[in-house]
Amino acid sequence: MTDPRGIKWLDPWIPEPDEDGLLAKELRREVCDCHILLGVNTRADGTRIDCDDVLFVTDDPRKPIAVVHLTWKFETDPTWPVTSIFNGWQDWIENCMMKDHSDYTNCE
Repeated sequence: MTDPRGIKWLDPWIPEPDEDGLLAKELRREVCDCHILLGVNTRADGTRIDCDDVLFVTDDPRKPIAVVHLTWKFETDPTWPVTSIFNGWQDWIENCMMKDHSDYTNCE
């Protein structure tokens, strides 16, 4: 599946624009003081079909792409929700999506 940016999404990742903002709202609820995304505006652009990982685009050029494992609960530890930062789309594709795709397809 290819999105408007030309990204060919590979399982287990799928594009999922969070048009109603519910995933971004959940992220804000989970982030506590000292979390890397505290105060950063985000928009969800994709999710994994096999777990609670969400791909967020941020308005912070120092951390433009974030993959967050949502916990669906209020967090008090800044290491949760677990978050990986990527320097842009190509970084995410090469160092996250392709690895996840390989792991996912080798486990089927």
